[in-house]
Amino acid sequence: MYLVLCTFAVAMALVSAYLLNLLFSIGTILSINWLVRQEEEMMLERFGDEYHAYMKRTGRFLPRLRRVADTE
Repeated sequence: MYLVLCTFAVAMALVSAYLLNLLFSIGTILSINWLVRQEEEMMLERFGDEYHAYMKRTGRFLPRLRRVADTE
């Protein structure tokens, strides 16, 4: 969901010639990145090491293309 919103914001900035859309795109990407970091902190507080292991296996916005070896 977040990746689609960022992609849409960038696409709108590229399609239009308005500087305001570019600023909106940059603001959207920065705010979504901040929001995702806040959500990750909340999940780490709630689920601890289990969520930390999940973060190592998965990407933040896109799935990882290679496997990460388990350290357990």
